[in-house]
Amino acid sequence: MTITCVFCSAAVSLKGALWARCPQCQSMIYEPTGGPEVLVAHESDTVAARIGVVLASCGLRPLHAGRGATAWSIIEKRRPPALVLDVALGDIMSFQIIERVRQEAALRDTKIVLVASVFNRAAYKRRPISLYGADDYVEQHHVHDFLPQKVCTLLQLPVPTASLSKHAIDGQDTRVELPNRERVRALARSIVADIALYHREALARVARGEDSVDLAPMLAEGRRILAEMLGANPADGDDPVGEAYAAMMAEMRGVLA
Repeated sequence: MTITCVFCSAAVSLKGALWARCPQCQSMIYEPTGGPEVLVAHESDTVAARIGVVLASCGLRPLHAGRGATAWSIIEKRRPPALVLDVALGDIMSFQIIERVRQEAALRDTKIVLVASVFNRAAYKRRPISLYGADDYVEQHHVHDFLPQKVCTLLQLPVPTASLSKHAIDGQDTRVELPNRERVRALARSIVADIALYHREALARVARGEDSVDLAPMLAEGRRILAEMLGANPADGDDPVGEAYAAMMAEMRGVLA
C-alpha cells in the first residue's frame, strides 16, 4: 500500500507494515485507520514506533514527533485531540508543552497522557502526586497493557479488548539509535524526568526557593541507575544526571516565575 505523508505529501510505501518512514521528511507514517489522530512525542524512535503500532492497532492514527519543537508545530497545525508525551523530550520538558496547551483556548479539550520510563520500578509504587496538567500517565513497560484503554477512555471511544502483548515494550534502553554521548544524556534526562514526575512537589518547592529539600539521595540513586544501565560510571568529571537536573530546575523556575 502506498499512502501520502501527512506532513510533506510525499508518497510512502508501507509494504505490508503498519508504518514506514517517509523518504522525504523521515517522519513515521502509519496506515490510515479512520480514527482520530494522536500525537506521539518521544525521543526514542524505537519506543515511538512501538507506541504508534499499539495505537494504530486500536484504530487510532499516530503522528510522530521526536523533539518538543516538532511536537508543538504539529499541535498547532493539526490540533490532534490527544497527545502521548515522553516525560523527557530532548529540547523541552513535557510539562512545558502541557502548560502551553492548557493556556490555548482552542486546545483546552486536548487529552494528554504522559509516558514515564520508571527506571527504578522498586522506588515508585504510587501514582504521581501531580501530572503537571496531563490527564493521565502510563509507565513505559505497561504501554501495551494500559495506553490504548487510557487514550480511548479520554476520547470517549470504545475501549479495545483484544490483547496487545505482542507489542510489549520491555524495560531496556531503546535509545540505541543515538550516538553514545547523546544517548547517555538522553538517559540522564529520562531518569531526572522520572524523579520530577514522582517528586513534583519537592522539586517545585526547591524551584521556588521555599525550603532546602534534600534531593541528594534521589540524585544519587539516579546516578546509580545510569551507571547500572551503562555498565560503568561516566567519565571522571562528567555528571549527566547533575547536568540534566540543573537544566530541568532552570526550566521549572521559568515556568513557576
